[in-house]
Amino acid sequence: MGFQNIKLLTGASLSVLVSALSVPPAIANPAIQIAQTQTVTANAETVTGIVKSIVGNVITIKPENERYRTLRIQTCVLRITSLVPGMKVQASIVGGSQIESIMVVPNVKVTATTVQRTVTPRVETPPAPPPIPAPAPRPAPPPRVQPAVPPRPAPAPRPAPRPVRGLW
Repeated sequence: MGFQNIKLLTGASLSVLVSALSVPPAIANPAIQIAQTQTVTANAETVTGIVKSIVGNVITIKPENERYRTLRIQTCVLRITSLVPGMKVQASIVGGSQIESIMVVPNVKVTATTVQRTVTPRVETPPAPPPIPAPAPRPAPPPRVQPAVPPRPAPAPRPAPRPVRGLW
C-alpha cells in the first residue's frame, strides 16, 4: 500500500509542476496593449489628432493646426482599439494613408457631436384607387341524382311441367 501512495503523490506533484510552468506563456497581453505596442518603422509619419468619423475601415482625423486626414486602418485593429469619434489618438502612418499602429491618448474628454441633416419632405402620392371587387362566385350546380329505378316485381311462380306420357 505504501508504494501505491508514493506513486500517486509523485504523479500529482508532477502534474501540478508541469501546469504551473506552462501557464505564464499561455497568458496573452490584453488586446489594447497589443495594438498599442506595435513597432514603428523609421520612415513612418506620426499624427496626433481627434477622430472625427469612422466609416468602414476609413478614419478621418483632425490633427491640431492641420487639415483633416483620411486614413485606412485594418478592421481587426479598429475592433481591438474600440475607437469612437471624439477620441484623441496618435497614429503611425506608412505609405501616406495606411495606419501601421494607433494608440489612444488618455485623459481626453469625449464629447458627443450632432450632425444636422436636411430632411426633404416626402411627396404624398394620391391614394391608389380601390381594387375592383372580384365577381361573386357562382353557386355550385346541384349534384346529379340518378332517378330511382323501381324494383322489378318478382316473377310469378310457374307451374311445374307435366310429364310426357307414353314413352315408357
